[in-house]
Amino acid sequence: MKASDKPAGEDLLKQFESLPVKETNEFGFSLKESAMILQVMVDHQRRLADVERSLKAIGR
Repeated sequence: MKASDKPAGEDLLKQFESLPVKETNEFGFSLKESAMILQVMVDHQRRLADVERSLKAIGR
């Protein structure tokens, strides 16, 4: 995991939480729920990248 990955995800979550609109259910989720979903996606992508790097290291 890069040192810059986690702060970027946390920053994104803070940006969503600080938006002036409390709820928008355009897609059936509140902004906070959407931010949480995005955070899970970022974490999952980071884990996939870690696994890929590990597999490449094993293959060397």
